[in-house]
Amino acid sequence: MKIALLGATGRTGVPLLHQALEHGHDVVAIVRNSSKLTTEHARLQVVEGDIFSEESLTSLFAGADAVLSCLGVAHTRKTTIYSDSGKAIVSAMRKAGVSRFVCITSWCTTYDRNDPGPWAWEWIYKPFIIGKTLADMRVMEEFLLSSECNDIDYTIVRPPELLKTSSQGKDILEEERLFVRGGKGGISRDDVAKFMLLTLTTERYNRKAIAIDSAK
Repeated sequence: MKIALLGATGRTGVPLLHQALEHGHDVVAIVRNSSKLTTEHARLQVVEGDIFSEESLTSLFAGADAVLSCLGVAHTRKTTIYSDSGKAIVSAMRKAGVSRFVCITSWCTTYDRNDPGPWAWEWIYKPFIIGKTLADMRVMEEFLLSSECNDIDYTIVRPPELLKTSSQGKDILEEERLFVRGGKGGISRDDVAKFMLLTLTTERYNRKAIAIDSAK
């Protein structure tokens, strides 16, 4: 499979890149600054592109079987990286003839009064730490979930806290929901990458938003 990877130099993008290559995939790593990606591999092509530009991305997506996005931003300030890049990515995918898209957002991007998230998420993380980031993630999610993207086979991957530790080999829990109950409440970036690649092997995750977590 040929994968167009956005955010390949990020803390989740790096393990995803390495795992994709280990699984035999061809990868086009689309980065802002190619000098920041030092990995070399016969099946890896590193190219520079603008994640907010449909024109920039279209030619880079050509021939890809799927587009995977590990784009992210610091949680301390207001951002539109998810919503703005999401629209450019989808438009470029259409022009390049690519329909499969896997991206990362987070647990609890919105509030469901009938199924509220964990207390710490709703009353600490959202109001004081990551609320601005979650709000923009939600805009991108709503765009993908809307009728505007009926032609896109998206999977929205919603992890909880991203841990600095490597994978501990625990099962990855999943629910088509805003969060997962009964897990650790944190997951390694290695396991997020593993799950993203898993979604490419089956159609069961197509057009779904899936919350994941690491088993205790």
